[in-house]
Amino acid sequence: MAAELRDIRSAAIDGRMHNAFFQKEQLKNLHDILSKNITEIQDQIARDHHYTQAEASVEYWLALRCIAEAYKSIDPEQHLQAEYAIAKSKDAPDSREPVGIVIVEPAQHTFFYSLISALVPTLVHGNCIIVQTEKTLLESPKFILSLIESALDDHVFKVVYSQLTDDEIASRHTRILQKQDTNPRVIAIIERDADLQLAAKAVASARFSLGGKSPFAPDLVLVNEWVKKDFLSALVQQASSFISDTAPKDQVQKLSKSRFHDTILKENLGEVVFSTSEGYILNVKNR
Repeated sequence: MAAELRDIRSAAIDGRMHNAFFQKEQLKNLHDILSKNITEIQDQIARDHHYTQAEASVEYWLALRCIAEAYKSIDPEQHLQAEYAIAKSKDAPDSREPVGIVIVEPAQHTFFYSLISALVPTLVHGNCIIVQTEKTLLESPKFILSLIESALDDHVFKVVYSQLTDDEIASRHTRILQKQDTNPRVIAIIERDADLQLAAKAVASARFSLGGKSPFAPDLVLVNEWVKKDFLSALVQQASSFISDTAPKDQVQKLSKSRFHDTILKENLGEVVFSTSEGYILNVKNR
């Protein structure tokens, strides 16, 4: 693996990504190829993660906006002034030295946006990038990575599918760790003085959007007893409108939820306040 990273190390040492014009060229290439494949990217994201087309579209456009904003932020004239400041006997208090190589381990949730939001600032700050990820049966990560590889210079971007050690990298580097090794339970707390409509909308949106797989989706909601009834009423209203627009079509998910529903009733765990084939709101009795 060390030999395969030779080009990346060489580019980091000679400062290839330090050049503002080269940075803009790379970002333009990346933006162009992602724009040409808009339909394929959105369709694959929607299929892989059971998103609605609207949700896949939001992730796509957020990623492209990240690229566009980074491109606009690059000022070649300012780069030249900073580069030759010392040669002209001027102070350069804002001068920064790039790390060299940045290893990005992207999150599986919203993979496309997570990767782009880490990759683009890294390029703009003059670094080369290694994406360290796992092989997967999902279509979108493989397709997206192949597009990025074809857009960026071979010497500044590389994808690896194994764990890299410091000895293999053999150059100054840092890591961006987006991947979550664990899935901790998320708890939302609704206080007595909360805006119940706003809280219900936030909880329903976090729980039922993006296929219910967001790392911020609450698994348990703790509600002050004084506002419990009103909050449940508001939550049912919000969930009803939300699920109708974002209902997943995965039959496996529906079967799993059906079994969960039967278990709740059989073991008398609580009262089902709201129920559809896509999800439930449960008022827990036995704690």
